[in-house]
Amino acid sequence: MPWEYEDADIITLCEDCHEKESGRSSTEKAFIYALKLVFSKEDIEYIYDGLMEYSISRDHKKTADKIVAILKDRNAQIRSRKIRGT
Repeated sequence: MPWEYEDADIITLCEDCHEKESGRSSTEKAFIYALKLVFSKEDIEYIYDGLMEYSISRDHKKTADKIVAILKDRNAQIRSRKIRGT
């Protein structure tokens, strides 16, 4: 029920935004799970702090695109090392 939540946990959305937010919870849980598999608590806090500092008044889509590009590049480097045996 609404009164069981803190005010800070509740946001008001228009119908279109509410539609976009549907399913977000499961996506966020999957993302957090993936972070926990790869990063330590300290790493996650460091990433969070960096995102909060960087994303203020920036284009969030561009930020997400850069993060994905960095991760894809890093994964390619790891796969390349495994293939070469280094």
